[in-house]
Amino acid sequence: MLAAPHESAVAWDAFVLDAAMRDVVRAAMAANRDLRVALLAVERSQAQLRASEANRWPQIGVGGTVARAPNTQASQVNSFTAGVPMPGWESDFFGRLAALDDAARAQVLSSQAGQRAAELALVAAVANTVLALRADAQLLAITRRTLAAREESLSLVTLRERQGAASLVDVDSQAVLAAQATAAVAQFERQVAQDTNAL
Repeated sequence: MLAAPHESAVAWDAFVLDAAMRDVVRAAMAANRDLRVALLAVERSQAQLRASEANRWPQIGVGGTVARAPNTQASQVNSFTAGVPMPGWESDFFGRLAALDDAARAQVLSSQAGQRAAELALVAAVANTVLALRADAQLLAITRRTLAAREESLSLVTLRERQGAASLVDVDSQAVLAAQATAAVAQFERQVAQDTNAL
């Protein structure tokens, strides 16, 4: 008898401990087409295995018909027929049917492994994207604080330059640092948007 697809494998939620990330993974699994195709492949191979196993045993059916028709004297006559049809049955002396069963069983295991691989790849991709989003969001917050600090430093240096306590070189260097921080903020905003779209 075949094991269930995940009976012997460790479930992905044993590794994903964060509740918010689990919700995102579950949503991704529900919407992922590749995973649905893999699940359908498992179901198809299981149906083929059941059909292969059914061919190893003789099939017996019961059939019957009832008819009402006029006879030669123009009166209605009922006729009943019943039978037990038994289609041809192949005894498996040389193991051909057993080999077909083994091949179908191997196909089920293969499709289950493919489905498991697709599931784990999706979990890994979603987890990586969630972690990247969180890291990029933290970096964005840091660069925004850095930009605020550099703009404040630029204001102070500009004020000192007006009072004659700093040179224009000092103002220009602080302006360059503020511009770099502005560019970094834009870069991390773009990265956060890309991570969000990837989810």
